[in-house]
Amino acid sequence: MICLEHATEKQGIIFEAAEEEISRWMNIKGKHNPLYPITENPLYIQINFNDEDKHSFLSRNGKLLREPMYSQDIKLDITTRVGNYEESTATYIADTKVPSELCKKDLKKIIFKHLDDGIRLAFSTHGANISEKFTIDKEHLFLGPWQELKPAVYYDIPKKGNIDLERYKDIIRYLTSELKKRNKNIEDTDASLSIYRNDIYIADSEKTKIYLSQLSYKLRLVSEIITKEGYKEEASGYLSGHSIEEIYDKNNLEKFIEEVNEESDYIKKAVVENSGSNVVLLGQESFGTLIHETFAHLLSAEYIDSNSSSVFADSLNKKVVPVAMTVWNDPTAGLDNPKNPLSWGSYKYDLEGVKARKTLLIDKGVLVNYLHSRSTAAKRKIMPPGNVRGELTIRGNEANPPEPRISNLIIEIDKEKSVNFDELKEMAIEEAERQGKDYALFCDAIGGNVSIDSGIMVLKPTKNYRIFYGKEERVIIDELIIGNPHNILTEENILGYGNDYKVSKGVCGASSGFIPVTERCPCALIRSLSVNRNPERMREMPPLLKYKE
Repeated sequence: MICLEHATEKQGIIFEAAEEEISRWMNIKGKHNPLYPITENPLYIQINFNDEDKHSFLSRNGKLLREPMYSQDIKLDITTRVGNYEESTATYIADTKVPSELCKKDLKKIIFKHLDDGIRLAFSTHGANISEKFTIDKEHLFLGPWQELKPAVYYDIPKKGNIDLERYKDIIRYLTSELKKRNKNIEDTDASLSIYRNDIYIADSEKTKIYLSQLSYKLRLVSEIITKEGYKEEASGYLSGHSIEEIYDKNNLEKFIEEVNEESDYIKKAVVENSGSNVVLLGQESFGTLIHETFAHLLSAEYIDSNSSSVFADSLNKKVVPVAMTVWNDPTAGLDNPKNPLSWGSYKYDLEGVKARKTLLIDKGVLVNYLHSRSTAAKRKIMPPGNVRGELTIRGNEANPPEPRISNLIIEIDKEKSVNFDELKEMAIEEAERQGKDYALFCDAIGGNVSIDSGIMVLKPTKNYRIFYGKEERVIIDELIIGNPHNILTEENILGYGNDYKVSKGVCGASSGFIPVTERCPCALIRSLSVNRNPERMREMPPLLKYKE
């Protein structure tokens, strides 16, 4: 915390320090170069102050691996913009860690130093003519008449939470001991629990003052299994949310343990699927991940404008997926109910101080919007939707400036194109027979990644079955090679959709850090996907003898 215990006093220290330094520097005259004197003031200054507390717990086989760890990470982000509207602007973003014990005077010194660096370098960049040239529309870059609050002033209720260390230790000990007790096939069990409290302060030269507070948890339970082929594999479960009370719910924990227990039994019997092309029925989580990897990064207008990604650069107002699909990005979903699973990816204001709003990305197969920052929206003279997100901590010594990112992806399918899961499974088997294959595959519970420049995607499912008539057989799949989305998400390749929607929670990684996201999505039947048995993955053999004290 910053000197004082009460959030309102802390808010006063941070906002007063930020406002006083912003006022000082907005009136400074800059020079690009001594030979070319420039008498411009900065156009815009924004200061973000991020304060994160974290408690973490680890357990193995019913015992604590170590005492609970506590960490606090405080980060200061400063954005400065210089130039003129008709020609170009240059932006400089500086990140720095801040000591936890800090008074207003010391905070002002830190802000002063980084504003000095930031404004000087921004002017230097602008003067060297290496910044991107474009015409800025002031009404869209800065808070125009469309903004509901001008200036934006919002104070969240501080989320303090009751961190009961002993109770949390008991919970993760119970999870690992109970799971191992229920299943003799499990070699080892591990559990990790992290409790986060994030406070975000946003102040800028437009008199914005925003305070956001969030409490969240992440709980993971893992079992280690020896498969029928003699290899070590893992079964795992994951819980996360903003309602800490969910951790205390015994029914939730029992269901959680049983899900990992059942998964462990399946893994025990599983064999590794060989490489090749297959008919694949994607579960809700895996189809949601496919849509996420397709659009979460590749639709960033910043990537498109900087030529970092060209996959959808010329696709606006063109058909990019089957007409049955409509896709929304909604950072406001479940915002007022922490028990709503969609609240996991929600927020009120983005990190540029723009109020978040629901945005239609794809309308009946046609791409109608990108993900925007203030700058990219200003270039197109549209209202920024509040998409700028980023992690609240600095990883190592690297600065991770926030960028346009997905929050909650809502996928809607035309009801006339949707069928129940049993019908979809029947269609999968029939298509496999038509292609001369012995079975189709069902894949779910998935992670993945995408190449920003090429758009090539790789998915890594963990719950996989061979589907036959009247039976299923568990398999282990290293990777599904998705390829370019233009070739996968087509009318010809998607054979059908389910009518059983599910919300899946996850964490999305990028250069700007890791952020919580969700997808609300049905199942989908894909005519052909490539399975890759990854030769680089070293399958670990179990020890000859297990050590006992």
